[in-house]
Amino acid sequence: MRVLKSETVYKGVRVVVKRDEVEIGGRRVVREVVNLAGASQAAAALPITHDRKVILVKQFRYPAGENLIEIPAGVVEEGETPLECMKRELLEETGYTAADWQELFAFFPSPGVVSERIHVFLARSLVKKEAHPEEDEKITVLEVPFDEALRMVRYGEIHDAKTMTALLYAHHFLNL
Repeated sequence: MRVLKSETVYKGVRVVVKRDEVEIGGRRVVREVVNLAGASQAAAALPITHDRKVILVKQFRYPAGENLIEIPAGVVEEGETPLECMKRELLEETGYTAADWQELFAFFPSPGVVSERIHVFLARSLVKKEAHPEEDEKITVLEVPFDEALRMVRYGEIHDAKTMTALLYAHHFLNL
């Protein structure tokens, strides 16, 4: 693959859209790519308490047009590692800190168009402090037993991809 031409066709507050002409296998094709403004990575955490409760957040997501139940997450800022981002976001969104962190996996949620890679962590040994959500975030923090969170995935109450993936991964591979 070889990039022949690349131009920014839109630059907004949250995203940058590029139109690239590329050569793939001897053929010239056009690809449109959506990048996060100022970043290409995000981080998310599956916070689990000592008694197997999952800390989730419920918030309105404008592009989806509804309130979604999700694991805490955020965009990795310049100069920040995914883990540093997640420690910051966990405290901001939920008021929790964690002493025990484990990176589980990273994935591309929509690789056909979006360049974003999400790093997913398991957060344990939680301590409750005070949340400090951003001004435009109206977040409700939920403490849900792990088995109930799995039931919510099964019956369509949770339909955020990173949350579904993290819960199912933890259940299948970590025996939670």
